[in-house]
Amino acid sequence: MKSVILIGLTTLASASIIAQPGNRGIDNSSRQVTTKFEPKLIPSSKLVLDPIVPRSENPKINVKFETPEFAWNTRKIIRPVQPEKLKDKSSDSVYLSNYARIGGGNYGHILGELYLSSKANPNYSYNFSGLHLNANPANSIREFSTNKFQLQGAKYFQNSGLETKIFYNIDKINFFAKDSAYEKPSITSTGKISNHFGLGVDYDLIASGKRPSIHTGIAAQAFNTGSFSQRELDFSGYLNLSHRVKNVVWGADLSTTYLDMQQKADTNKVNGLSQNKQLFIDALPYIKFNHQPTQLDVKFGVLLTNWTQTIDTQNALSKVFVNPYLEIEKTLTGLNLKIYGGIDGGLKKNSFRRMNSYMPFTGDSVSIKNTYEQFNGYLGIKGKITENAEFALDFGGNSSSDMALVVSRADSMMVSGNKKSMIDSLGSLQFIYADVNSVYFRSMVKYKIGEQLKLSANAKVISYNVDRNDYAWHLPSLTYGIAGQYYLGKSIEIQCGLDGVSKRRNQLVVDGKPQTKEMPGYMDIHARIDYRLSGKGRIWIQGSNLLNNEYQQWYGYKNFGLTLMGGLSLSLF
Repeated sequence: MKSVILIGLTTLASASIIAQPGNRGIDNSSRQVTTKFEPKLIPSSKLVLDPIVPRSENPKINVKFETPEFAWNTRKIIRPVQPEKLKDKSSDSVYLSNYARIGGGNYGHILGELYLSSKANPNYSYNFSGLHLNANPANSIREFSTNKFQLQGAKYFQNSGLETKIFYNIDKINFFAKDSAYEKPSITSTGKISNHFGLGVDYDLIASGKRPSIHTGIAAQAFNTGSFSQRELDFSGYLNLSHRVKNVVWGADLSTTYLDMQQKADTNKVNGLSQNKQLFIDALPYIKFNHQPTQLDVKFGVLLTNWTQTIDTQNALSKVFVNPYLEIEKTLTGLNLKIYGGIDGGLKKNSFRRMNSYMPFTGDSVSIKNTYEQFNGYLGIKGKITENAEFALDFGGNSSSDMALVVSRADSMMVSGNKKSMIDSLGSLQFIYADVNSVYFRSMVKYKIGEQLKLSANAKVISYNVDRNDYAWHLPSLTYGIAGQYYLGKSIEIQCGLDGVSKRRNQLVVDGKPQTKEMPGYMDIHARIDYRLSGKGRIWIQGSNLLNNEYQQWYGYKNFGLTLMGGLSLSLF
């Protein structure tokens, strides 16, 4: 393991040295050659985008190295605090400014952010981001903290690019849903601290003549939960090849991932074992072609996964999964509309890190199973109604085995007539797995009036069928949202909207008997105002949960009420 980490660090350092401004590789300045690669800095937002419709309910092969999301999306504030874009909108470039941002709000919120990057350059790029957000409300144990740091560097050549990344995230949450029987206040104050860090190297080569396009990379990541004694190592690599012959593209996406997970043994919990090693080898060979006379685009292939698992000293278990893959998109002649559809499926990788990102309020023993999407199908239409309005409609369904659902752990129990505290009375939640079939309908519409006003709305209705006639715990049957953005002159930007979900259900186990608890639906109304300071910065204020409803995203864990935050953002240079 040490050798793998050493190799990764050496590669990162070497790539950073290569990317120094004074070292440009082969000197081609006399040929007046311009690189085909653009610096990969984080892009500013564009005003109008084509409709984006996810092709599947669940992600498939997780082959690319994933860096932290560049947004303050916390579990206590439903509205993320987006990164700044300080360029004047009338002369916006594809690059973010170097900026610093400070802010705060009620419930003891404190915000700090720093982003530094190199100037636009066809030969190299660098950027560093540091993010911190926390809340510490008075007379409450609902404290949380999230911190993200990332350093990225890249060197660009005539037809290729080499990029390196290193990051570190540390987050803290508290178990503030404990019941009255819990007798270990130390855990409620120290909370659960998770660490996630890693590095990666990516290389891209643009196709030229008979030479195929190549995208490849390696990554190493580690995750742990401190005193909860969950540790995870993740080593992965990918190789994507594609080659175009006239209107046909031949390609293959290959990847491998090795996971090593360790946690305390729990003899009272199924699959709560001490060590879980898994190896995934994925392959997606495909053919993609375009038929110009009928304006038809087709991509088809087969998704192959070889999965091997070893738990403790047990014999290794190995399985092969095969799923067809098909994408079809047809432009309707004479109309600005496209019909699309397809089928796919595959094995979804689950791990401590991935499950903690989805729902962090678990104890020191977590059951991990991989979700297998046996079949997923979808059909939809998207396009423009007018020059100012665009839409997307689609419906589909899928069938999954071992789908992760969230329920409460068992409550306190009675022993000899006395109520005794268990770790479960901490109010922690757990993952259980079930076979789930679902059918959904989804819609989205966007409308704009010039560059001043933009409106959008979306909704999704989904019906679940769970084995043993159980409920799809914590999953809503309806989600919806409305958003608007308005520019008042050149200095003021106003955003507002709402997000909502329907009622959900949770399962409790009290005195050994399961009970069903209904969680009401909720609607979160939010708004934000930015005042631009002559292109040098912004004064901003945003509010979420403006109806002041302490709704629950996870059973027992209420979100903050009306939350107001504001601050100052300054362009540095």
